[in-house]
Amino acid sequence: MKKWYFLPILLIPFVFLVAQMPFTEQETTPPVTVQQETVPVQQETVPVQQETVPAQQETVQQAQKYVSHETLNAILWMQTSGEFKGLCYQAYNTAKLMLDRALADKNWCADLVQQEENNYQDLPPAVILDIDETVLDNTIFQGSLILENKPYSGRSWNQWCKEARATALAGAAEFCNYAIQKGVAVYYVTNRWDSVKDVTEKNLVAQGFPLEEGKAEVYPKVKERTKGGRRAKVAQNHRIVLLVGDNNCDFSMLFNDTTVEERDKATEQYATYWGTKWILLPNPAYGDWENSVLEHKQRLSDQERLQLKYSKIRK
Repeated sequence: MKKWYFLPILLIPFVFLVAQMPFTEQETTPPVTVQQETVPVQQETVPVQQETVPAQQETVQQAQKYVSHETLNAILWMQTSGEFKGLCYQAYNTAKLMLDRALADKNWCADLVQQEENNYQDLPPAVILDIDETVLDNTIFQGSLILENKPYSGRSWNQWCKEARATALAGAAEFCNYAIQKGVAVYYVTNRWDSVKDVTEKNLVAQGFPLEEGKAEVYPKVKERTKGGRRAKVAQNHRIVLLVGDNNCDFSMLFNDTTVEERDKATEQYATYWGTKWILLPNPAYGDWENSVLEHKQRLSDQERLQLKYSKIRK
């Protein structure tokens, strides 16, 4: 009888162990629920990655647009570099020195045709200057073509001229006023059309350039494409002591409608004139040099223009 008395006591640990088993299984259930809740979070990140694709495409398109314009580096250099401004100051400082030398020598003449005629010694002195990229800076107009990815056109150019927003190149207005003070007439011989002469004069005056009939006048293009006839008009009553421009055609007809080789040969032929009687301003953006590279061919496609330019590169 005594042995059975202790049997319930011996069963107590076993009962307690069995009672603990359901409680342990319930504690492991919550981690399963946590794992299931994390799945939507991963799914929500997918649309964010998809939304970045159009923005990337737009960036690529903009980059392609900007690098495609031929004059980007040239215009950026003219607008931002100290080197360009320094060259302008250098040109006009040299022009002052050469003007003083010319006034002291009645045999000094910058125009080749007038030299051949040899009847200029007793005529009053005059200087002839081009306007665009010689005394006025039009790179704002050129810059707008780059930003809008548009080609040059005569219509857009004339509209720009009418706005009269071109600025003076460094040293240009100071030189022109210096010439007037020295009793030298100033003639702006430009290939701007006569239709924009009035607004061009307005622009020049606003930028501090002298303008007075008989002393400082604008000679625009009327019919003729070249400047030889207008230089001859000045030479009728004046000794041309200096020629100032950004294009070799501003100095002599020898440079008109020439090949690259012919322009180079004529440039070397008159080596002593550069920086003395002929003052040249830098312009890498456009000019007759480009027409020579393109072999004076008209209506070329963009691809044809590029092919011709690449063919002229030395290697």
